[in-house]
Amino acid sequence: MKMPTPSEEDKQFFRSLIPDTPGVEVKPMREYLALPDRWRGTPDRATPWVERALAEIGALPPKQPKPRKR
Repeated sequence: MKMPTPSEEDKQFFRSLIPDTPGVEVKPMREYLALPDRWRGTPDRATPWVERALAEIGALPPKQPKPRKR
């Protein structure tokens, strides 16, 4: 299934769900997330999912730097 290209409005809505917390940043990645359109009117429905994702990511070990290429 081909993912639709997000609009600027889509990106801004997603950013509005992410807490302004040290160590948390939004980046373009290969993995994608889709939220139901009906959540736009009730963004608080996404809050438990965002909190769960942050807790799971926070429990991972720190990312190790890749070795430099020679």
